[in-house]
Parts: sequence; C-alpha cells; structure tokens
Amino acid sequence: MSIYAHVTKWGVSFPLMLWFATSVASAADSNNAQKLDEGLQKLHADNQAEISAARLALQKGTDSQEVTSFAHQMIDDHTNNDGQLTQLAQSKNLSLSGKGFDKETKSEQSNLRSLEKKSGNNFDRAYMRQMVKDHSKDEKSLRKLTNEAQDPQVKSFLEQTATTVAGHLQHAKTAMATLASRSMASPGTGASPAGGVGGGGVGGAPGSSGGTGSNSGQ
Repeated sequence: MSIYAHVTKWGVSFPLMLWFATSVASAADSNNAQKLDEGLQKLHADNQAEISAARLALQKGTDSQEVTSFAHQMIDDHTNNDGQLTQLAQSKNLSLSGKGFDKETKSEQSNLRSLEKKSGNNFDRAYMRQMVKDHSKDEKSLRKLTNEAQDPQVKSFLEQTATTVAGHLQHAKTAMATLASRSMASPGTGASPAGGVGGGGVGGAPGSSGGTGSNSGQ
C-alpha cells in the first residue's frame, strides 16, 4: 500500500498516530527504568560508603558518645538496608553495578580520603558535617526516586528508606550541634566551632536499613 494511503485530511492517519504515541511512551518507560536502575545503584554505593565512614569514625574519632552512637547506627542500618536492597534487586532482575554505582563510589571515596587526614576532635566535627551533607542530599534524591517508581515493592522500599534517611539526618544534626557547643565551651582544646548544617544522605530499605528502610535510618 502506498504511504499516501495513510494520509488523511489532518495530515496523518490514525495508525501512524498510534504508532507514534506508542513509541513515545516506550521511550519514556525506558528512560524511567534507567533512572531507577541508576538510583538503586547509587543507593548501593551510599550504603557501602556510610559503613566505611562509620568504621573510620570508630577508629579516628575521640570516642565521644555522639559520634560513637551515630557510627554504630550507620553500620547497623546501612548493612541491613544493603542486604534488603540486594534481595530486592535480585527479585526484580536489576543490577546494582553500573554507571550510577561507579559515579557515586568515586564521589564518596573522595570524601573518605578527606576524612582520613583528620583525627580527634577535628575528625568528629568533619565527620558529622559530612553526614549531615550526605543525608540531606540522599533524602531529596530518594523522595524523587520514590515518586517516579512504578513497581509497588520498589516504591515501598524507597519510601521506607527515605524515612529512615530523614531520621539519620536529624540524628546527625543533633550530634553536630552538640559537638559545636562543647567546642565553644572548651576553647582550650584548640577546636573551633563546627560549621553549619549541610545536606545529603544515603538510601535505605524497608524494615531497617543501612541508610534506609522503615526500621533504620541512614
């Protein structure tokens, strides 16, 4: 059949219009799937980074209650969350390695190298500032990813993770404020007041999570 048989007085026949609409929808679905894959990969990298930073805090910090408590929570929550994330990815045939994981890992490794150069009170303040920045950033990205997720299980997991990360963020802000107050009250230690609150964070999983989940916070 000649292509002209598909042309109507409006310029394009219904079959061609339907094909075009289907193609656009398919491209949109593919783009959303890619964003979801990269978002979950980023969460996987964030979980691992928070665990590594927390272990470093237990080694190089001052053993202050605020930092020690937060670091233990990060190890427990992010380990748990990463396990849930791995199971979810396997059940949905999703890969947690790829562009999103590599990019986030590179960024987090840079932050970790910076922390490794500090110790004592200086480490404590730098660590908590980084945690506030990370969890603030992560909560925002998780909320966005949750809104875009179509799969009910994935959506629920991301929703619980975002809530957990929000809890981590508040914990980090409180700990940082306490460290700053203590520093100003003890000028003889040579420590300067901690900087302002920043934002960023990690992903979590339903139930409890390393950086996420309903039972934990990042």
